[in-house]
Amino acid sequence: MKLKLRRLTVLCGVVGLVANSAGAGVVAPCVGDCNADLKVGVAELVRGVRCVLDGTTSSEPCPGCYYGGGPVDVAAMVRAVNNALLGCSTGSPASPKATWTPVVNGCHFTIDPDSSSFRGCFPDGPEKFGSISVSASSDDCCWSAAVRDPARAFFVELLDGVSACGGGTVEYSVQMSNGTQRGAAIDLSDADQNLVATHWIDQANHCTATPNRTRTPTPLPK
Repeated sequence: MKLKLRRLTVLCGVVGLVANSAGAGVVAPCVGDCNADLKVGVAELVRGVRCVLDGTTSSEPCPGCYYGGGPVDVAAMVRAVNNALLGCSTGSPASPKATWTPVVNGCHFTIDPDSSSFRGCFPDGPEKFGSISVSASSDDCCWSAAVRDPARAFFVELLDGVSACGGGTVEYSVQMSNGTQRGAAIDLSDADQNLVATHWIDQANHCTATPNRTRTPTPLPK
């Protein structure tokens, strides 16, 4: 307990520093981000500290916050603090992966991938498409998907697979960027509306960003 309190004191000191610091340019998904705004703020750091003190090591210990599918521990908080102080572009976001959620009401789910990145413009049309594979521990485990804060994340639209029992695939589209770097989140909730997983989306403000990581490049013919 004393060790946890000591860690909390150190982290709270850093939170105070962040309150007076400005972040640089950002690239999401960003470790420590809890509202898909491509930034890590004081409130999000405090939320992460609480997760550290809870001592959880599940793959989704802070529902609604991005930690790359890993536990929220002191090492994760150091990454979050760096992102808050320096901007997410210097914090090397975690790679997309399959993310298992903790057991809720006897059910647990996995989504794959847990994040996707898109270019700012698309040479072959006004939008691009992404998908999220959802697996459930039982066919009796029902879930639904929704875009978080749809008024702000207006450029993301769910197309198919919005809800199901058991496994399924959520299909969505992303509109061409309006010149601003932006992020969004698609939340997965169980039948009782408990948040069980989040898919994070980031989009660059130009055409030279990393291509959509959810797609496998087609091999060139020999």
